[in-house]
Amino acid sequence: MKIKPFLLVGGIAVLGIIIYFGLSTTPPAGSEKAAPFKQAAGIDLAALINKAKSQIDKKYLPQIVLLESELSASRNADQKAQVYKKMVAVWDSAGAKIISAEYAASVARITDQAKDYSFAGEKLITAMQNASDSSMAHALSEESFKVLQRAIELDTTNDDNKVNMAICLMEGKTDVMSGVKILLPLVKKNPNHLKANYILGKFAVVSGQYEKAIARLEKVINLDKHFTSAYIVLSQAYIKMGNKTKAMETLKECKKNLDDLQAKAELQKMIEQL
Repeated sequence: MKIKPFLLVGGIAVLGIIIYFGLSTTPPAGSEKAAPFKQAAGIDLAALINKAKSQIDKKYLPQIVLLESELSASRNADQKAQVYKKMVAVWDSAGAKIISAEYAASVARITDQAKDYSFAGEKLITAMQNASDSSMAHALSEESFKVLQRAIELDTTNDDNKVNMAICLMEGKTDVMSGVKILLPLVKKNPNHLKANYILGKFAVVSGQYEKAIARLEKVINLDKHFTSAYIVLSQAYIKMGNKTKAMETLKECKKNLDDLQAKAELQKMIEQL
């Protein structure tokens, strides 16, 4: 696992958001059969693919070229969807999160199935959070919003879709209150929902509600001792409260639960900075 610097609030580089998460509209069911792949506005997928091919591990190129040939030979939407699913997997393995997410969205537009929109929404959120520039992040947030809207329309019982919609609103669209209005009823119904509590805790730090943040984030790590991002944000809350000792203890506890040597080394650097 690679720890990416991420500045949640001023003062310390923290772990890039590990969990979860262009402009497009959800086409009518069946429209994908006529135009099986529609790129999100603001995302030049062909350019991204060409650039990625020169940067990824070369071991993935033969499989990508083969899948591109299969895609060209596909004669109907169902066949294309199957190839797109393979594209999702190979590009994800190659580390090209945006490309993988775009292919996942294409699968969903063909199948018009809730599970496929949910999967695509998750991947678009992750791509948004790892985007290298603000314009790409904005495009991905807009697309994830549309995809998740459709996922929720098709399945109103899936709370994870609602949490991802809240993340899209709060992180992608900077509409924090709308996201909070989604999350609060959800945690009232399901007090132990990890992702919902984590996001509420994270934004409680941002808004200066440190005691609320600590309560939520401690609950998260008590439920899942491997939830690395929660430890990192919790340490920030303690720092803001003026308790560096507790912040260090939190980071040390996180380090103890990690197996990845590189991640441990980066956490150690963060501890030394304190």
